[in-house]
Amino acid sequence: MVIIPSGLTFVATPRTASKAITEALLRKHKDAISDYPQDHHMWFEDVPRDYPIYTVIRNPVDQIISWWNHVDVQANKSKRRPLQFAKEYSNIMYLPKDDKYRLNIYAEIANVFMIYDSKLLTVTKILKLDDLQVVGKSKVKIHKEERMELSNYIDHAFIHDVELWNSKQ
Repeated sequence: MVIIPSGLTFVATPRTASKAITEALLRKHKDAISDYPQDHHMWFEDVPRDYPIYTVIRNPVDQIISWWNHVDVQANKSKRRPLQFAKEYSNIMYLPKDDKYRLNIYAEIANVFMIYDSKLLTVTKILKLDDLQVVGKSKVKIHKEERMELSNYIDHAFIHDVELWNSKQ
């Protein structure tokens, strides 16, 4: 989370280029308040509501694939596939209040949703970040059929995230 005293709070949704955005905001706004990297992702109960809250949302299927790639493929060299990863909820945020798992954990409190795109053009424009760059690109590929199967599962298991994404397109 980054608080800009001139009027916004940025909350970092996992797997949405949040480290790059946080670092760019801290470079641009010398008066920013942040515990980065210690409190990079926060529980929404802990986010102050003093300023409008900005966050990034991503296509839920791409977000799960990115998370799976980050946690299983790169870090653990696991043989689990994306669908199995999604079904096991191993790293997906749990919201006790709703008894639900969510990808976009700040959906209920955010005022401004920025769309994750390949070059972060939406984020760059809204936050006026001249030096924001996509840090890495996933080299992992999944077959069309596997992506479709994952998408069908996500449509039912992460209804709120799918609805949010579809409403912002």
